[in-house]
Amino acid sequence: MSAPRYLLTISLPGTDLRWSHKTRTRVGDTKGFLREVEYMLESGEMKRFVDGFVKAHGGLEKIESEWQDYYLKLLEAEE
Repeated sequence: MSAPRYLLTISLPGTDLRWSHKTRTRVGDTKGFLREVEYMLESGEMKRFVDGFVKAHGGLEKIESEWQDYYLKLLEAEE
């Protein structure tokens, strides 16, 4: 049986846009988690993770369009 692991998730509030990355670090291993995040930053893996979010959801224009739709709904709800 596999040990539980952390899941890093990027999401855009108000939309269904989500992108996740399962870490190698077991839950509870705080030092290991921090080392893994540091490695992700230094190796460029974090950049690929963030870029993957944009690519998986149709690019920046599509994401901005979905965000604008959500934002307009918020404004309409306030009226």
